[in-house]
Amino acid sequence: MRKKSLRRSTCAVLACLALGTTALAIDGDDFIVTLSYIKEQFAPAVTEQGEEYTKELLDASYDSAKNELDRITGELKRMLPTVSEGNVSESLVLTAFGQSDKVTMESGSVVLIDYGTMRLTHSGTVVDVTDGVEIASGAILTKGHRYIVAEDTQAHVEVISGSGSMAYQGAYSYTAGTGRSHPFLDITTDDPVNDAVSFVYNNGLFSGMGEGVFGKDGEMNRAMVMTVFYSLAGSPADEMAAADVSFVDVDENSWYNDFVEWGVSQNVSSGTGDDTFSPARALTQQEMIQMLYSFASHYMGLALTGEEDIGGVDGAEQVAPWANTAMRWAVGNDIVTAPLKPAQVANRGEVAMMLMNFAKAYS
Repeated sequence: MRKKSLRRSTCAVLACLALGTTALAIDGDDFIVTLSYIKEQFAPAVTEQGEEYTKELLDASYDSAKNELDRITGELKRMLPTVSEGNVSESLVLTAFGQSDKVTMESGSVVLIDYGTMRLTHSGTVVDVTDGVEIASGAILTKGHRYIVAEDTQAHVEVISGSGSMAYQGAYSYTAGTGRSHPFLDITTDDPVNDAVSFVYNNGLFSGMGEGVFGKDGEMNRAMVMTVFYSLAGSPADEMAAADVSFVDVDENSWYNDFVEWGVSQNVSSGTGDDTFSPARALTQQEMIQMLYSFASHYMGLALTGEEDIGGVDGAEQVAPWANTAMRWAVGNDIVTAPLKPAQVANRGEVAMMLMNFAKAYS
């Protein structure tokens, strides 16, 4: 409608200018409109005056709309709860958080989830305005959705993944968590391996698998775990340089060759027979326990005690004879718990748990 009004106004201006023109072209008594006059004088004059008038109309419309927007914005600001300065966010600004960080939102506030896993608890009503539904206290919030805190409600949004990002608008308060335990998006405080993942990450034993993923269910092979033990030993470069061990299936130019040489030379591990190490073979639970036992006794020089009779422990019948002593030690020191899975592949989360429990037992 506004565009039509502008066009009609412009046409009216042009018509008035045309009718009001008295000096179109005068040559004696002749009244002739010449083509050159139209091009050089009449048309430019009409265009200039039309543009000026159109601009005046647009400016007036813009000013009116801006005044109305300012009025609405002012009303919204007055609706926000009155809190101390610095605790009101007037616009949605994305902010990064660590695990266990918490944002408390007051009535009328809005929160937008960017990434990470966030748990909502509240004392009244919170609405998912993206889907138009109420959200129960204790629910996990959805990425990309906006939520508004209803009247007489206080809501708490806690980051339970390793990291996260959200934006909030309105009255709020912030409570820092216990610290940035780890950055992984696929591990939350609800996960039994959360503390173990924090331990291996903060001690430089494990890194992630890229894009914020730890991958607790991923396999570890025998070559990978040699790098873990090397880091656990404090990365002794002199010991690595002095190691001189070779296997027919370990390429001396491979990324893991030096780690394998170090681990075998320090009696952390041995080969798999016939002059092989089997670097790409997935690590089993009993292999990992045997390596921990060897690391503690041979490398650290500890006198290992606390072996427990595992005859009645679920899964003990599957333990290989060569791993029996180490498994009894691990069970007796709570490094592993029943049911035992000695011959099964130990995934990244399980290995992290063993390493954390070992550190607790011998710290």
